[in-house]
Amino acid sequence: MNSHLRFHCTLFAALLVFGSARVLTRTLDIARVDLFSLKGWNSRQVSVIGLQLGMTLKEAKDALSERGLKLYDMADRTACGPTSGFCNVSKEATQGGADVTVQFGKRGRISMIDVGSPSINPMGYHRNPARITANSFKGETRRFFFHYSDELRLKLLGRPDRVAKNLTTDAIQAQRYTYDHLGLVIYTNRYLRDGMKRPSAPALSSIEFVMPKAVPQKKPGHE
Repeated sequence: MNSHLRFHCTLFAALLVFGSARVLTRTLDIARVDLFSLKGWNSRQVSVIGLQLGMTLKEAKDALSERGLKLYDMADRTACGPTSGFCNVSKEATQGGADVTVQFGKRGRISMIDVGSPSINPMGYHRNPARITANSFKGETRRFFFHYSDELRLKLLGRPDRVAKNLTTDAIQAQRYTYDHLGLVIYTNRYLRDGMKRPSAPALSSIEFVMPKAVPQKKPGHE
């Protein structure tokens, strides 16, 4: 191979790597892209109504103000401040059943973004369909929120790294599926119906975006 041809091959390879890097590092707005149909993403790339993991309280407030939204302390519905742990996103403090909740870590940065299902949130409050975030979702992501099933979860996301099945009450059987490499936690509920021993089909409760973790590679010959 002559030097001229070798130069062009090297340049082409470099452009491919650069292009791939741009795909992996770009921001993925969950309201604009069909997130669950994509491959190779993780939670650090995801934006939910302008919010991203690692944002400071000021950055989060600035991002939400552009959309006419605010952060309110989940405990007392006052303005979210430096000492707040969990904060709901809404237009007014009196609006309950918020479909997006964030958690601030020890360094005052967003460590978790919770997006609730279209029907009911983990606290039991019915949501307002007119302002539910999931209404703007597309394709497989919208299907996941509005027509959840375990089969669909496995098809789109594969097998989780961990499953917790011991979160049970007399009326609800809750399960948590953790995907470390994605930085994604999925919560589902199965409701016990009157006069029936078997619970209902699983229903999506919420998903959480948290910081992704590296997953150890399995050695050859090990399952």
